[in-house]
Amino acid sequence: MPALDLNVTYQPSSLDKDRERPVLTRSGSDIRSPAHIDRVNYLRLVGSSSATEAPAGIFTSRSPWLTQTVSLIDQHRGLAHGWDGGNAAAPDHAALNTAEMLAVFFNNDRRWGRPTFTVDALGRPTFVVRVNGFYLHLTVDRAERLTWYAEIDGQENFHDDIPFSGRKLPDELSIILT
Repeated sequence: MPALDLNVTYQPSSLDKDRERPVLTRSGSDIRSPAHIDRVNYLRLVGSSSATEAPAGIFTSRSPWLTQTVSLIDQHRGLAHGWDGGNAAAPDHAALNTAEMLAVFFNNDRRWGRPTFTVDALGRPTFVVRVNGFYLHLTVDRAERLTWYAEIDGQENFHDDIPFSGRKLPDELSIILT
């Protein structure tokens, strides 16, 4: 199946039908595709990247983890206040869009394994990964704003209210993930 991108300025083609199907994902303002529909292999990645930023593409393989994570993120879009049977806040759609963009970066970087996606009681999308000597708890506070706590071999790192437009990982997070 060829990669899907309905932006007429870019026409992708299938690279190798026999291997893991490639997908070219592009952040926020570049993507004009329909909702994620697993049955027909569509992948929606949306956001609000500034049109003044340099265009960038992220080449990623559509792994089972990415498909499952984007589907899980999509399942949280229609939730209302109290969705957990308690007082959980409804997730913000723009924050979920940011979580989708993050999922692509996590899909590409497999050094620390694949994080688990969830939404907390405040309606914030989160990613958590724990492997030998590494722990990361990353929260999407709101659209294009991240907070994380990381522990790498006993050294703690914390950053809050960090901008993330979907074009590239924040420098502080890239350093942690390398």
